[in-house]
Amino acid sequence: EVDELLKLGIKHISTYMLQVERNTPLERMVEKQPALLPDDDECVDAYEEVASFLDKRGFERYEVSNFALRGFESRHNLKYWIGEEYVGFGLSAHSYLGNIRSSCADGLSDFYAHKRSLFEKLGNTELIEEHVMLGLRCKMGISKNYLASLGFDLSNNKNLASFLQRGVIFQKPEEDDRLYLNPKFYGVNNYIIASILAD
Repeated sequence: EVDELLKLGIKHISTYMLQVERNTPLERMVEKQPALLPDDDECVDAYEEVASFLDKRGFERYEVSNFALRGFESRHNLKYWIGEEYVGFGLSAHSYLGNIRSSCADGLSDFYAHKRSLFEKLGNTELIEEHVMLGLRCKMGISKNYLASLGFDLSNNKNLASFLQRGVIFQKPEEDDRLYLNPKFYGVNNYIIASILAD
């Protein structure tokens, strides 16, 4: 299937493992026939096969679920993933400015009354969590200096030290600040992220 997409000249592919949502027809089907879906190990194996297939064809995995030929990365999504500011206009539009995340109302009457459906100021805890979570999902990694400026010092993080020792997370020899998740462990990135944040 991926090969057929590439024959069409596709330059960017987002691919996700199927997640069965609650109270859906698919959930009911899987409850009746559990063998309908592969188990977690089979899913990870298939996912890594897709990643390897794309890598051999020049697609860089620049985020856990996103692959692109050089220069065709999603500029839209990258803004979210690296924490850049953005402004949205219109119904349900989202913005992120000055550590404030907000969204316009999704109904016309509330929109014209200047109501918002979301307004939250991110404190240091939220900024730390987002930087670690998003950074370790992307090829740009996380910044130790940025996290330290928010009060999260990684130098005494035992879980991080263990991950570094085992090659789960690595640091490029020419860089002192940034840490990266080894792509071999993208399949268990949520566990790794939670472990670092818990320490």
